[in-house]
Amino acid sequence: MDIRYYAKNSGRMPVKEAINTLPIDEQADVLARLKGIEEYGFDYSRVQFKQVKGKLWEIKYKYRNQHRILYCMKSSELIVLLHYVKKKTQKLETNDLDISEKRMMEVLNECAKQS
Repeated sequence: MDIRYYAKNSGRMPVKEAINTLPIDEQADVLARLKGIEEYGFDYSRVQFKQVKGKLWEIKYKYRNQHRILYCMKSSELIVLLHYVKKKTQKLETNDLDISEKRMMEVLNECAKQS
């Protein structure tokens, strides 16, 4: 499985930047989980994959707090990480959902243009 970070037109990668702001132990944990997904795909057992809405999915895991990385599939072997959330409540905030959906549409529209 290939994992890529969503990149804005400016070149900034919000998920990568969010991960880089975490304490070192949390950074190491999330990067190890992403590596596990790359190696084992959806069979990787240290995270949970959950559909959020339509083609928008989330990678869920717990390390001190609940963490979510929202993503979409660009192809059957390519995950694009759209938005990172350290959840404080059970429900995904509307703002986080809006950001993720907007980025997902950019990724999927870009994919359609290339076809």
